[in-house]
Amino acid sequence: MATVLPVALVRKFRAVEDRGLRRRLIAASLSDLDEPSIALFLGHVADRAGSSDLRPIYLDTVLALLEPGSLATETRREVHGRLSEHPLRPVLDFLCEAAGGRPPAASLETPYDYEDVALGVRKARARLRNRDVLRTLASDPDPEVVRILLDNPQVTESEAVRVASLRPQTPATFRVVLSSLRFGVREIVHTAVVLNPFCPLRVALALVPLLSRVRLAEAAGAPSLDPRVHDAALAVLGR
Repeated sequence: MATVLPVALVRKFRAVEDRGLRRRLIAASLSDLDEPSIALFLGHVADRAGSSDLRPIYLDTVLALLEPGSLATETRREVHGRLSEHPLRPVLDFLCEAAGGRPPAASLETPYDYEDVALGVRKARARLRNRDVLRTLASDPDPEVVRILLDNPQVTESEAVRVASLRPQTPATFRVVLSSLRFGVREIVHTAVVLNPFCPLRVALALVPLLSRVRLAEAAGAPSLDPRVHDAALAVLGR
């Protein structure tokens, strides 16, 4: 298989304006590419993740690569090895890093008003227009409730940030927030996810290039975060 140059892939993905279609195209393309092509493309978009035009392409690439079974283990290791000398290697370690990371030392359980309400009822409420109900549902522990909530046109960025900032938070819910076509590409949401010590390590590492320099400095020194997140933030700051 001939190696595909990153600029050709970027051009191909940019041509698709619909974000849902583009996301599916990126996921399908990654499964068809050889290891050198994936490594070149991932390194290219990681370097340019802060730019407005490549930000969504990088995020969709990361979401595809974080999906379980998206690449064979050997393929993932080969791509990771080819990126070992990349300046953002601490970020790109998300390819092979363990799914967990250092758990928070302590946490306070967040009270939830609908704790005893049936799941089906909570899903139905997530489609309503009542702002007070929607704000409460931003604390729901079920990712499917959150998915419905973030698709509700009445929900604003503040609810998305609340979901991403909630401590404790479930790993699957972080993925739901980042997959949201409305809110997943926003920097304020990325910041909330990375700075949440309950965020899975692989997700936090992958999102670091999407932070502003002010937030990178915050992440590099946050004592509640895994030291590998510190290293990733410092690598981006040092470019």
